[in-house]
Amino acid sequence: MMISMHSILRDRFRRRALAVDLVVLVASACLLAVRFVDPAILQVLKVTPERARLVTGIVSVIVFLMSLVMLRVDWKERSSQHARAASALAGLKSRGRTLGLTPNADYDVNAAEFLQDCARTMAGLIPIPESNFVRLKARHLQKRLLSEAIGANPGAPVFLVGLRLRIAASRHVHVSTIRGQSSDTDDSP
Repeated sequence: MMISMHSILRDRFRRRALAVDLVVLVASACLLAVRFVDPAILQVLKVTPERARLVTGIVSVIVFLMSLVMLRVDWKERSSQHARAASALAGLKSRGRTLGLTPNADYDVNAAEFLQDCARTMAGLIPIPESNFVRLKARHLQKRLLSEAIGANPGAPVFLVGLRLRIAASRHVHVSTIRGQSSDTDDSP
């Protein structure tokens, strides 16, 4: 579950960093284009020099503000931290599987070393933000259900399998909410 959570956060922060970079790049290109355009071209485009200065000022402010955002939030670094966490956890998972499958006279020693490595690795990971935990857990569980459904229906379009799962889950939540029952028990007489 934690591998999925860190992977989701890695991808989310990577997308945000890319979006901010692209906005700054495009705004900078617009700024240069407007700043160095020939006044004769402005007249052909029916843009007054005052309007050109206004656009230059607005775009300059946008570039400045987006640069501040880039410095303050540092989404690239956060993405890298979550990428390292996902990679480290995947390595631990793989090693744990290997340890469990390998009958060995030194099993107790290997298991103790593995548990120490797990503790060290977990201590060095960037934490999952508490405010995102429930949504990330839900995404992980949805991913697992989708993967199982695709395995059972390999020829079906992924979009339709996912849509069917969402509809089924929505019906279940709706009925249990109306009846005031949990999904695990049936209190009807």
